[in-house]
Amino acid sequence: MGARSSSLRIAGGSACGTRLIVPRNPDVRPATDRLRVSLFATLAPALAGKRVLDLFAGSGVLGLEALSRGAAHATFVDHDRAALRALRENIALVGFPGRTAVIEADLLADPGRALEGTPAADLTFIDPPFAWLEGPAQTAALLRLLRRCAERLLVPGGAVVFRYEDTARTAAERLLAEAGYGPSLVRSYGRSVVAIARPAER
Repeated sequence: MGARSSSLRIAGGSACGTRLIVPRNPDVRPATDRLRVSLFATLAPALAGKRVLDLFAGSGVLGLEALSRGAAHATFVDHDRAALRALRENIALVGFPGRTAVIEADLLADPGRALEGTPAADLTFIDPPFAWLEGPAQTAALLRLLRRCAERLLVPGGAVVFRYEDTARTAAERLLAEAGYGPSLVRSYGRSVVAIARPAER
């Protein structure tokens, strides 16, 4: 499944310092402490009491970090069995009973059906494998997913946090624009880039 990591910990909030399980899957690249500290410094003022959706959740560190910092509820979505086992163990380690839901779904096969009935969120993390911005089928699925979020899965004023590789900036910006998002707040963290974007017409 994975191993408890000395390097992957909740970086702030009520569960600060809790060590998490990292799944044995090369596509799972947990966001670093540096990225999360910087990202949540931006998000934290509007996070308290909010609903969070963590897509391609992997270890669940982004959604769990949000809960630790005051979010009311987090829904995690992944389809890899090893990642789901690690995710459920991490939820138990952090200990937020009644504040989480886990959905086993393949977001490549049918993003709309996978998320049918999911409540709208204030904040949606979208953290697919970096290779998804290189293949046409995966890129098309990401476009459908971003549109679905804009149309149905974000409350008015809600935002997506889209993480991608620095070499895919042009492709990611194009996807966000095609999906109907306005200008993004973009931050770089080494190989990773994070864009915070809101639907343009909300």
